[in-house]
Amino acid sequence: MLAFIHTQKAAGTTLSWILRSSYGLRHLGVDTWRGLPHQKGVALPFRASELRYTLKFMPYLKSIHGHRVQPNADLDQVCPDIRYFTFMREPLAQCASWYQHLVQTQGRIDLTFKEYLQNPWVHNRQTQILAGTQDVNDAIRIIQKKAIFVGLVEHFDESLILLKAFVANDLGINYERRGTAPKNQIAKALLADKQTRQMLSKAVQADQILYEYVKNELYPTYVKAYGSSLQEDIIKFRSSKKDFNRLNVMLSRLQRYLIYKPLRLFYRYDTKQ
Repeated sequence: MLAFIHTQKAAGTTLSWILRSSYGLRHLGVDTWRGLPHQKGVALPFRASELRYTLKFMPYLKSIHGHRVQPNADLDQVCPDIRYFTFMREPLAQCASWYQHLVQTQGRIDLTFKEYLQNPWVHNRQTQILAGTQDVNDAIRIIQKKAIFVGLVEHFDESLILLKAFVANDLGINYERRGTAPKNQIAKALLADKQTRQMLSKAVQADQILYEYVKNELYPTYVKAYGSSLQEDIIKFRSSKKDFNRLNVMLSRLQRYLIYKPLRLFYRYDTKQ
C-alpha cells in the first residue's frame, strides 16, 4: 500500500492527480469518519479501523492519499508494508499560500491574517501532519523509523523521478499542475511585509527546522543513491509530454463519491453495534 501524506499547499493536488492517473480504481482519497475533523486544534488521522473497513469493500486498493493520512497513526496494523511519502514546501511560503487559498479559493474573505494564525492547526502544519505534534524531533524520528520518502516542492520534477525510483516504480509521473493559485498577490504581500513575515516565521519555527533537515540531510541521500544520470533523466522527463490518464482520474473520483463516501454511514452504524 502506497500512502501519500497530503499537506495543504505543498503540491498535494497535483500529486493526488498523479496517483489517480496511475492507479485509477486502485487509488482512493480518504477521510476520517470519526465526527469532526479536528479536536482541540489537532487534526484527527485516518485510522486502522477505517482502513480495514474500507478494504472490506475495496480489497484491490494500491494507494491512498489525504490530509488525514498521517504516519503517526496505526495504519501499519492493517498494512504492515505500507509505504509513506510526502512533499515539503518552504514553510513561510506554505503558510502564506494556505491563508491565500482560504481567502481566495474557499471564500473566507472575512478571515484576517491574525485570525488565521490563531488556529493551532496552522502552526507548523508540516510537522503536525507527520508527527501529530509540533515537536520537530517527533517528526524526524517518525521519518527515520518508517523510512518516509520526503520530496521537495522546489525540486518537484527531480523529486518525482526519485519517488518513482525508490518508492513506486510503477508510478506514472507525467502531470499537469493542479491547485495552483490564479493570483499570488496575497501570499507575496505577506512575505514581503516585515511584520507579517515575522509572524509567519514564529508560526513555522518547527517546520523550518524540519525543512532544513530534509533539504540538507535527507534529500541529498536520495540524489546520491540515484547516481550520475539524474540530471540527464530530468531533462528527458521534461521534454516528454506531460498529461494525465483522464479515464483513470475520472474512475477514481467516481469511486470516491459514489462508493467510498456513502460507506461512512454504514461504518458509523457498524461501530455502534
